[in-house]
Amino acid sequence: MVKGLDMLNKNLGCGMIEIANYGGKLLILWDKVGLSQDKDIWCAVIALEKRDGVDEVWGKIEWASIVLTVPSSYVFLYSLLNRI
Repeated sequence: MVKGLDMLNKNLGCGMIEIANYGGKLLILWDKVGLSQDKDIWCAVIALEKRDGVDEVWGKIEWASIVLTVPSSYVFLYSLLNRI
């Protein structure tokens, strides 16, 4: 469990989630139905750290935002993140 990511808990949808290594940081890509019933594609970049003397992993959200809005019929099958 990664601590310090409470803001993401409110924004994570129940759709597809993709994760990747992004220059040593964690990149998360997911979809969520927005207010207009369209789907918003979200992206977040998270720096991870293991604290000395404590068996915990903490994350710091460096950036998170909607990167694209698509019709609700859109289905997120996969991303090319891990295929490059």
